[in-house]
Amino acid sequence: MVSIKLSKNAQFSRMAIVGTDGLTEVTRDEACSVPSSWAIVRLADPNLLFTFEESDRKFLSELEGKILDIALRELKLKGSASNVEEALLGAKPRTSSVKSKVSKVASKVTNPKPKKETVKSDDS
Repeated sequence: MVSIKLSKNAQFSRMAIVGTDGLTEVTRDEACSVPSSWAIVRLADPNLLFTFEESDRKFLSELEGKILDIALRELKLKGSASNVEEALLGAKPRTSSVKSKVSKVASKVTNPKPKKETVKSDDS
């Protein structure tokens, strides 16, 4: 779900929105959740501040047709759903390369090379 509240430059201090919990009043400090499709058509509104979550990534990556055209226009982008997804959520996290690096480092820590000990004798 997308979180919505009024932007700092909003021309009004309160706004009633029908969100996922019914009619809710949002302010600059108090937000409410709205469906992703509701938020897409209002992205260019300077009075509103939207916060998309990682759970919205699938919806954004599957945008097509008219809703994709609206999202591209609202964000002043050209391209595809992946461009909209990246603009709203940033690049998709790459966990596979991080996992391999972590496992390599972990194996070095758990399997340290044995140290050679030298004993000095006092044969004088």
